[in-house]
Amino acid sequence: MKSKNYKIGFYIRVSTQEQADNPEGSIKNQRDRLEQMVKLKNYDENFGEIVNVYTDEAKSGKDTNRPELQRMLRDIKAGKINLVMASELSRISRNIQDFAKIWDMMKEVGCMFLSLRENFDTTTAAGEMVMFTLANLSQFERRQVSERVSANFLARAKRGLSNGGPTPPGYRIISGKPGFLEIDEEESPTIKKCYEYFLIEETLAATAKRLNDENYKLSGKIKGGKATLKHFGVENLYRILTNKILCGVREYKEYGEVHEVKAVWKGIITKSLFNKVQKKLKANCSVKKKASARRYPYILTGLVHCGECGDRLCGKSAHGAKRKVGYYEHGWRYRRDYCKTKEMHNCSSPTRFSAEKVHELVIEKITTLLTDEKRAMKLLKRANQIDKKDPVKADIKRFQNRKINIDRKLEALTERITELPREISAKPLYSKMAQLEKQKDEINKDLEQRRRELKGLMEEPAKTENWKEFLEVFGKAFKNHLSTDDQTKLIKTLVHKIELGEKDLKIHYFVGEDHIKKEASNIAGRFFLYPDNCSSSLTYGGACKT
Repeated sequence: MKSKNYKIGFYIRVSTQEQADNPEGSIKNQRDRLEQMVKLKNYDENFGEIVNVYTDEAKSGKDTNRPELQRMLRDIKAGKINLVMASELSRISRNIQDFAKIWDMMKEVGCMFLSLRENFDTTTAAGEMVMFTLANLSQFERRQVSERVSANFLARAKRGLSNGGPTPPGYRIISGKPGFLEIDEEESPTIKKCYEYFLIEETLAATAKRLNDENYKLSGKIKGGKATLKHFGVENLYRILTNKILCGVREYKEYGEVHEVKAVWKGIITKSLFNKVQKKLKANCSVKKKASARRYPYILTGLVHCGECGDRLCGKSAHGAKRKVGYYEHGWRYRRDYCKTKEMHNCSSPTRFSAEKVHELVIEKITTLLTDEKRAMKLLKRANQIDKKDPVKADIKRFQNRKINIDRKLEALTERITELPREISAKPLYSKMAQLEKQKDEINKDLEQRRRELKGLMEEPAKTENWKEFLEVFGKAFKNHLSTDDQTKLIKTLVHKIELGEKDLKIHYFVGEDHIKKEASNIAGRFFLYPDNCSSSLTYGGACKT
């Protein structure tokens, strides 16, 4: 490196928060070494002065999404520094493509780079080649460790060991034996009662209510501590009844397929009991009842929600003075509250909505949409206006950002493992990585569920000609005398959700391009086979409401 009065910028990075929180740790060591190098070189010649120090704490070298790195790159472009010094090349980046872009920009503005560990001269072709070779090796090392960690998790799972994460109900961790669990004698009787009472009561809600009435409780892991669950509910009881860990089975996934092995821990319940419960649960799966002459025709099943609390409303009926009366009510709320010893949720919205009146209003609004072209075009125009601001997209983006943050934490832990001395065990880091992987799986499930519920709300709004064609096809099918089930299926091709309030009704319509084209074809194929005489707000699926 040629002698010059350099304007020097130190770049310092550590991968974990643990390193960042240590005042006498890696950050201080990196800075001291860099300062000593500058002082040593200034003894011999006018090497340069330290202009700035850029320190990224708990940041991975996987990408360039680091605030201090970005500030340093801006200062390089502005000419504030012309020599970057780091303790080693991997502090700058562990991604060869990112490093190549950074280096090209540095060369363009005449900025040099000095690494204490590798000590190469970037002013020569050979030095530059060595630098890129080392950057490539750094990336290779990061990926290799990541692959080893994944292979280690899989190998442990195949041996029936636990890879960390929240402790299953009814078990506790055995100190000094990573991956092994032992039965918690205080909690296991409650687990057994869950299975025993379910086979007696035969429904989740009734079982949860009985457990709560008899004051059974479990402890759940929350942020590393114990927190007692206030009550059993349908959801947490279902998770217990379907958890194969409780019968001594370890599940793992390989090449996209789920496999089972015998776990290293004993089961709280027997496999035969577990299978009996699964058989009963499968038989209990709720299916929309077929319409009949004796049953009220709920043509909006699955679409109706409370405008205030957001609960899905379900069809119920009562015997009036002269005939059976249908209505939509907060069935899910009552199902949850039924499990509790005390009612814990209230909604000021009406308890019930007359199904007959709701059907009339919805059919009226849909008919208006089909017959009033200006209204239909206005709906499509609104979809285009809110496309970029759709809160649903922001919601999905939030899930994606959480995944990115977990990936960064995993990357940081992977780097931390590569930096550990051989005499220090990496088991705590592996355990933390297993917890993060489980969190990531849960986020993936939530994200997938959200996308299914929204049914394509990320789509671009439909083109005008396709929207008109869809409404025309839908309108022809809508005039037919369809069965209750077919009416429901048809309405669901146009309507995403219906919100009922005390004084208003909102309909969210599908107006997404892909959805509209697909459903237009489905309607033509399904409903046009029938003879003619046989029996809002905007959300886009994109859906939009009126």
